[in-house]
Amino acid sequence: MMSAPIRICPPGMPLEEAAELMADERIHCLAVVEVPEDPAEDDRFIGLLSALDLVTALDASTPPATVAELASEGLESVAADAPLADAVRQMHEARVQHLVVVARGSGRPVGLLSTLDILRALADLAAGAEEDAGLP
Repeated sequence: MMSAPIRICPPGMPLEEAAELMADERIHCLAVVEVPEDPAEDDRFIGLLSALDLVTALDASTPPATVAELASEGLESVAADAPLADAVRQMHEARVQHLVVVARGSGRPVGLLSTLDILRALADLAAGAEEDAGLP
């Protein structure tokens, strides 16, 4: 159900560019990632930037200039093999709309799970139940 691969942007990206990237890619969340110059080092996840974050920033009297200034801190994550119910519960308890999906063991990000992904899965499940019942 997750969206993969994760779309990333650098911390210094201007908000306008992030908004354009989201619109062009038809996505509503970006992972803000600092990519080190040394390829032997791991990427450093700064946070997530959602479309809602961008819309909220438009209402601020002095909006931030870069995605790093606006991105949510403290990433919430869920294991790729976790039951959907666990992910939903975690989203509810943490009051977040996105979870970073990580590989069990390595903890490496493999995708994002959003409330929209969950709604799509529920709609597909409902459509499948209607077909199984012979409903149009």
